[in-house]
Amino acid sequence: MPIMDTRLLRALRKLKRDFPLRYPVRVKTSEVLTQDGHRLFGCVNKVNGVFAIVIQRHPDVSVQIDTLWHEWTHCLLWPQCKYRHSSRFWATYGRIYSHYQD
Repeated sequence: MPIMDTRLLRALRKLKRDFPLRYPVRVKTSEVLTQDGHRLFGCVNKVNGVFAIVIQRHPDVSVQIDTLWHEWTHCLLWPQCKYRHSSRFWATYGRIYSHYQD
């Protein structure tokens, strides 16, 4: 398995520090993610008390970081927003996004 881009690892460390989760998290990258025939940038599940985030590899690491923020938001609001994108989801994602903009 290829090593995760250092910029993605740095973003993960910052999220863990600034927006801690109630459960442990594991993040990995994958070549292609699909669900029901649709290509995904990322997904998250909770397995045995651990969040498992998978992010599709992309030539632009900023897409991977944005996807990480998106999936992290699902984790923060779990289980209410584990698969939904409510107004609360977008408000929380917006806080993460604006926190890291220079």
